[in-house]
Amino acid sequence: MRYTITSLLAAGVVLAWPPEASPQGARFWFSRAGADEFEPISGTPSDFVDFDNGGIPYVVSDVASVDLFVWGTLGVIVDRYSRLSFDVNVYPTAGDVWLANSYFYQGVDTNGAQRWSDIWQGTRTQHNLDDSVLTGFNRRGFSESPPYDVQYDPATRSLLLGVITLAMTPGAQADIFFGVGTPGFDAIPDIYDVYFGWGDGLVDRTEWGLESTFADAKIVPEPATVATILAAAGLLRLRRPRSAERGTG
Repeated sequence: MRYTITSLLAAGVVLAWPPEASPQGARFWFSRAGADEFEPISGTPSDFVDFDNGGIPYVVSDVASVDLFVWGTLGVIVDRYSRLSFDVNVYPTAGDVWLANSYFYQGVDTNGAQRWSDIWQGTRTQHNLDDSVLTGFNRRGFSESPPYDVQYDPATRSLLLGVITLAMTPGAQADIFFGVGTPGFDAIPDIYDVYFGWGDGLVDRTEWGLESTFADAKIVPEPATVATILAAAGLLRLRRPRSAERGTG
């Protein structure tokens, strides 16, 4: 089993936004934590706080490659998504970061039933993954119907969907975005748009090629960059010297 725990500066941070009261739709997000296909998860990664609040992975580019796992979380009034259709776009701003691999999981539930009737892994180029389509009209799709998939967490209604692998040059910097692939997302009831990552609004599930507003993962050149982000968000607290904690008298 592969399950990566994020570290504060070298992997990712949790940035929380005020709740938007967003019970509808589904949210799709990246995490450094996940598992191989068919292997049980150990709950929802700590990137997730609740449906409206979570963490954007910050990966320091002194590693040769990194796995970003793709997770989905159902809104509380959605029964099922019978089709998911993803784009993933990488925008380097320094050095280079590229898509080395991508794979969306079939998965099975505890009775051996498949999630998807068909998976098209999409077309992968150096900086883009186009039209990865997971279709489940004759299968469970993305739903909470028991018996639960071993990679589904009923406590948060979250499911591990797949993984992308990014390779990078030392000191590289990049923004990674989800997008709507062709032919879009199909929900039951079929009226709900989706969220990508954290902190931005709904994305039209039928507008092919549309991306999230803010980056859904970031490659940064050094830990100090992440520390600066944390400090700006008010998430770093300086500790008092031990002598001050104990008192001097």
